Amino acid sequence: MRNIERLLLFLYLPLLLWPWLPASQSLLWLPIVGVLFLLLHVIFERHRWQMVPLYLLITFELYFALNCFPNQCKAWPWWASVLGLVAWFTSLVLGGVLPVPSLPKPSGPFGIGTVKFHLIDDQRKEIYSGNPNDLRELVVQVWYPRDKKAGGQRAPWIEGTKKFSAFALKIIHYPGFLMDHLVLAKSHSIQDAPLSSEQSNYPVILFSHGFTGFMEQNIAQMEELASHGYVVMAPSHTYWSLATVFPDGRVILPDPDAFPRDAKPDELMQAFNRVVRQWQADLKFVLDHFEHLNQHDPAGRFTQRLDMERVGVMGHSTGGGAALEFSSSDKRCKALLAMDLWSEPVSDEVIEAGVDIPTLLMFSETWNSSIDLSITYRRLAQMMENLKAPGYQLTIAGTKHQDLTTMTFLSPVMARYLRFRGSVNPRRAMKIVNTYVVAFFDKYIQVQDTNLLDTGSVYFPEVSYAAPII
Repeated sequence: MRNIERLLLFLYLPLLLWPWLPASQSLLWLPIVGVLFLLLHVIFERHRWQMVPLYLLITFELYFALNCFPNQCKAWPWWASVLGLVAWFTSLVLGGVLPVPSLPKPSGPFGIGTVKFHLIDDQRKEIYSGNPNDLRELVVQVWYPRDKKAGGQRAPWIEGTKKFSAFALKIIHYPGFLMDHLVLAKSHSIQDAPLSSEQSNYPVILFSHGFTGFMEQNIAQMEELASHGYVVMAPSHTYWSLATVFPDGRVILPDPDAFPRDAKPDELMQAFNRVVRQWQADLKFVLDHFEHLNQHDPAGRFTQRLDMERVGVMGHSTGGGAALEFSSSDKRCKALLAMDLWSEPVSDEVIEAGVDIPTLLMFSETWNSSIDLSITYRRLAQMMENLKAPGYQLTIAGTKHQDLTTMTFLSPVMARYLRFRGSVNPRRAMKIVNTYVVAFFDKYIQVQDTNLLDTGSVYFPEVSYAAPII
């Protein structure tokens, strides 16, 4: 919960005890003080529906206080205290279960800017829209270093949050208003800020989200990398993002007809391979586009500022498979980092050939207990055996699949209750993930000395270099 919300809850608890407190007349000033804090809350934090019971309680107590002053009444009725306690407790629970997420503060020396692009690939037809004339459209978000003194408006965590949350929750049959408060969640990035002038150019990292994930799902890593001097690009893989929101207001959800319900396992993997290869092409198209912007950016932000000789790629789950496919086919890519890489949909030839660039496979301890991942692990072992460059495999104890993303920050309490996350605290998990992500790319993209990958750290006992059990 946010600071003024906590203060309001703390302030109003004594008022609920009026019928049982001596000299309770002095407490009549508290509702008036509370209203002042409520105004500060609305102005600086903005209201949200989870706090409505508390707002009603504040209104009732103010009305009671104003009527009590002339009459010097002793207390309000006991039943009012009971109802007030129910309202107070309801806001406490709702505010804690559905908090306004607070993202980890990036640790690097740079401030962070962000900008979005709507791109249309006129060389590719959209294979999932149902219209053979549709071209492939993407929304791409970019995070990049900015001068810390450069001011501006903080960007939201998720752009178009109300539409995004309403359509995303529609998929899992939950009321859309449940996530309306996410519009209040801010990133650490300044919208449309100029690129930092501290360096002449900056290396590039591409990111591919997971199946029915979204481009901001790993924003903690995107901002952490940007704060350490990287330009990070993340496309929303249209038709497979949880919800892709275009600038004109269109919202595209995952395609339910892409995977026949009666498909055999081989047919299903072929369908998933089609998805992975489409995402690989998305990554290539995005990098091509920014290669052109590096020659001439109409906005002037990226012209001659991107170092296309230092390009890395990372991905999560199915996006890790797309990152692997991309790294094997595009020689511009110099390093690969994959989180819980789902290797079954990856092309056989890519697995058999191995990878010829430095590779880090990062695993959660408990990836997914509901499906058999033995094939995925065997294929990854085969890929790593054929690796032609330095390779690392690490596992983070106490984590689950989504602990490698920022999605557990949406509701740490609910994620824990629904077994969406592991036993490790989400902020601790992000600290570990961010540290290793930056260390890997610093070593092989920035070419900086770091021993973390080779020796580990006593500060991160959760990390082991044992390969996953097959």
